[in-house]
Amino acid sequence: MADKSNQTIKNNTSPTPVTPKKRGRKRTKKRYFTEYIDTHMFRMFKKDPDKKVCDAINILFKRRENLEIFNKKALYIYIREITNVDTPVITKVTKVLKKKYRELYNEYNETGYVKI
Repeated sequence: MADKSNQTIKNNTSPTPVTPKKRGRKRTKKRYFTEYIDTHMFRMFKKDPDKKVCDAINILFKRRENLEIFNKKALYIYIREITNVDTPVITKVTKVLKKKYRELYNEYNETGYVKI
């Protein structure tokens, strides 16, 4: 019998827990976060500028090892150049993502994985 934890559920109302290892690599909290945002971005944000900013932040999060920008102001300018939106939109999306990151961080610490 197949392991039920790795089966996907077709009902979107009940997220499937994802095991800590997938494709031979251990998933970190940040990797769970980027995968969660990839999956739920369109549910979290309805406006196009918000989606653009969320996607840009998620891309930066995925490429964090290659970033040479370390201060907040420079990151905001970089995101503004990528998305062509005003700073208040970036701030609004950042606050939502920060809150979601905290929730997922706590879930990971309690269970060892994140329901995606």
